[in-house]
Amino acid sequence: MELEGKLNPTLSLPEILQFLSMGKLTGTLTVQHRNYTVRLYLRRGKIVNSSSLGRPRKLGLMLVNQGLVSRQDMEDALFYQRSLPNPPPLGQILIDRGLLTRDQLRQAIRLQLEEEMWDLFSLQEGAFKFDYGDEDSVGDVLVELDIEPLIIEGTRRLDEWIHIVKNIPGDTAIPVLRPLVSEDVREEMHLSDSEWKVLSLINGTANVGAITARSGLGKFETYRILNSFLAAGYITIRPPDEDDVVGDAYLVGADLESIVPRLDPDLDRPEPTGSTSARILAMFVRRKAAEESGEVSPTRREPASIKEFPTPVEFVCELVNELMETLCEQHEFYRGNRDDKLIERLWRTVLMSFPKADLIRAEGNRLNASLFTSYAKVVGTKGPFEPIFNDTLEALARLLKLLFVTAAERMGGRSARKLFSEFCRDFRQRSTIRESGDFYFQEYAERIYA
Repeated sequence: MELEGKLNPTLSLPEILQFLSMGKLTGTLTVQHRNYTVRLYLRRGKIVNSSSLGRPRKLGLMLVNQGLVSRQDMEDALFYQRSLPNPPPLGQILIDRGLLTRDQLRQAIRLQLEEEMWDLFSLQEGAFKFDYGDEDSVGDVLVELDIEPLIIEGTRRLDEWIHIVKNIPGDTAIPVLRPLVSEDVREEMHLSDSEWKVLSLINGTANVGAITARSGLGKFETYRILNSFLAAGYITIRPPDEDDVVGDAYLVGADLESIVPRLDPDLDRPEPTGSTSARILAMFVRRKAAEESGEVSPTRREPASIKEFPTPVEFVCELVNELMETLCEQHEFYRGNRDDKLIERLWRTVLMSFPKADLIRAEGNRLNASLFTSYAKVVGTKGPFEPIFNDTLEALARLLKLLFVTAAERMGGRSARKLFSEFCRDFRQRSTIRESGDFYFQEYAERIYA
């Protein structure tokens, strides 16, 4: 019997799942809504897995945000997984390395599955198809979700969600703490551990999406807590400024693991938007203005000597600065005045996921590592400062990856990869790092444009 059709108000996803549960069926339910597709794997009428959990980096970020695994350990595990011809699941690698217990992995997967299910319950339209299978096709099962309790809880949440989103319009909204009218109010704040956790993440810069990711509580619970703070007068909600939003929509909250495979290195360079003559003229006008103001010399800069950097962080910051100058000289890349603050906007986006990296400041298209350097000079890069050092390096890698994705979308995958690889190789040859530690630039660079 075929089980396939369209979702509509009279045939909802909960009803379909309830039918599968009652029949104790095993197989794969595929749900598609516009460009969004998810596969739910069922065994004997219970949900046991989801296609979104098959993306290693998504699971990795979830474990990092919940504080179960350090970001450095996660990146090492992901790099190891990519190096194997037939890699085991990321969760198994973390368990084998003693970084995670099976119970911790199971709890994290359960939360992710529940969150995804409640998002799916709100779909009013789309297509679905159920493919029957045997139990062996389901694979390793760590979690089994009973559908009936999910439907009951999902219905309750949908009713409450309608009221919440009227006050908190979306992930890009920014919560801002309000000054307390008196100390008596502070004494009256009887908050749960989860509420204190969310409150501690509100800094006037992090948006709702970033707070949700870092709280580890799930989207609904984080939104619910923020809405209660709003009702109590502890916070206000402001919309993002224009500069808080990255111009290229696909970069906002992007899952780079799903974006980068699209960038075929053999793709021809796409035609740039706007006339070629106008774009070339804009490039030379910018260059001439910069020369007249003394920002750059009339001739192309050539390094007079080898540059030395205290740590890899300063090295990567300067690499970003010079790379961005090079990119803006490419008429295929530069899109006008808005690109004059591209690094600033991208870095603001990166900090939503890497708050410990905020010692690096961005202005226009330049990163400034002076504050980081002053801290590192006093306390060193080991001990208590090591997590900040590691997170900053990972944040810079994320920034470079976003920059590479932008370049590949605009210039074509082949041209972007050639420019990035040649530039990184040249920059490394004319630079030294005083305290490089276990920083291997070749591996670091390959994560960006490989």
